[in-house]
Amino acid sequence: HQSLIDAGASSDGNWNYDKIYTHIQDAIKDADIKMIDQETVFTTDHDSVSSYPSFATPTEVGDAIVKAGFNVVESANNHIPHRHTELLENQLSRCHTSRNP
Repeated sequence: HQSLIDAGASSDGNWNYDKIYTHIQDAIKDADIKMIDQETVFTTDHDSVSSYPSFATPTEVGDAIVKAGFNVVESANNHIPHRHTELLENQLSRCHTSRNP
């Protein structure tokens, strides 16, 4: 939603969402499986970022998920068809890259 998008966007062009997961890091740090549901597809194009009804989330949110310590990201949901196939392919590519740097 727009409030989440606005929380990490800045006027200097750098987007960072690390702060949205700071309060949960201690709760998950000792778990072997740290799973999160990512309800929207990611986009690297900030001009394509959008909220309801056709969601596209900046990839910096995904970066924050990884930095927070999550090691399983579930993203099979009803929002996948909202965007073109290339966003889903981009998301899968980034997930693979995060897992195998």
